[in-house]
Amino acid sequence: GGQTRLVGSKVIIYNEGDHKKLEQQIRAGIADVLMSQIMYGGNWKEKLRNSTLLNLPDWYVKGLIQFVAEDWNPDIDNKTKDGIITGKFKKFNRLEGNDALNAGHSLWNYIAQTYGKSVIPNILYMTSVSRNMESGFYFVIGTSLKNLFRDYQNYYDSKYILTERSTLS
Repeated sequence: GGQTRLVGSKVIIYNEGDHKKLEQQIRAGIADVLMSQIMYGGNWKEKLRNSTLLNLPDWYVKGLIQFVAEDWNPDIDNKTKDGIITGKFKKFNRLEGNDALNAGHSLWNYIAQTYGKSVIPNILYMTSVSRNMESGFYFVIGTSLKNLFRDYQNYYDSKYILTERSTLS
């Protein structure tokens, strides 16, 4: 139990008795279905063709789904702080598992805080149309992925590292 599974455009959710977790699972399931529809199309032919043309990293997909499913909270903030301070989030494209999920969630949060939540659907659309993740970001927010990662790192560095130094003083 506790895992949300997708079968086509259907979402199978297991209720664990916690309404908050159930709501998060529903939001994550719907976000996953919509993300798949936007990026890869509706029928199996489109999905097969588009999945070979567009390969998105875990931080992009899973991080976005987590961003939609769960609001920013102290637990996510602590995981982000740990990833930034330890340097785990320096190489985004090498991240896997929970690190990719947490880094992606924090990146989408940074984008929402800096550019506004309204740019996120536009990034998805441009990524889907251009079949290129880099182009999706560049066309919408006007910066390369490399610069976005640098700005993201600086944003969280100033938030966490400077705060950490001031508490030690």
